[in-house]
Amino acid sequence: MMYWAGTSWVLGGAFGGLQGVVEGLKQSSGKSMKLRINSLLNSVGKRGLLIANTAGVIALMLSSFESFSYHFITQDESPANYAIAGAATGLLFKSTKIRTPPGLKAAALWSTGLAALGLGVIYPSRQGYYGKDFQGVL
Repeated sequence: MMYWAGTSWVLGGAFGGLQGVVEGLKQSSGKSMKLRINSLLNSVGKRGLLIANTAGVIALMLSSFESFSYHFITQDESPANYAIAGAATGLLFKSTKIRTPPGLKAAALWSTGLAALGLGVIYPSRQGYYGKDFQGVL
């Protein structure tokens, strides 16, 4: 559980930092070097932390729902655990915007996407479909 959250946080921070670099350079074009550096640092800090924290929370929720599903619903290592965990995580993650039709669509998309991630990437990794070197990495 903590491995997922930590790894997701670090990878989210790296991806967010790169996104912040691009955003900072776009916003500061044509300005002095000091303003460009300031804009770059502000954008990297803003985007990096936002995406890192979002990725860490999603990973923590996904692993929590997977554990809950394993212990209380299926009691075995089945693909349903990962589908249930992904769907519940997507619905909970976007639950604040469900009151509007676009929010309901976003919740459905996140739910479907995370369920597909669980079934298509995490479950095969744990079963050793990608080889013994990658078994249990995710």
